[in-house]
Amino acid sequence: MKADPSWNKMESLAHTLAYDGMIMGTTQSGNPLPVDRWNITIPTLIITGENSEPLFHDAAQALVELLPKAATHSLPGQDHSAVIMAPEVVANAIVDFER
Repeated sequence: MKADPSWNKMESLAHTLAYDGMIMGTTQSGNPLPVDRWNITIPTLIITGENSEPLFHDAAQALVELLPKAATHSLPGQDHSAVIMAPEVVANAIVDFER
């Protein structure tokens, strides 16, 4: 992983991992989440990278099925690190969605 171009950025965020775990709680157990937790009715964009692991695409599809006004967009040529490695691509997808 240290050879990954995003390693330095990820390493700089390492101190937040304990807080991430606390905030996420049992949502990372692999069990389905209660449907009543997701009372989101505004337009929502779920973004994945085209080259991301399949689990990210599966999760995005599950969210689209759960949220009434959700849409998914896969960023061509990107993976899960797109927000770090290609922030302009992510920003453009969000701006396009907002139009």
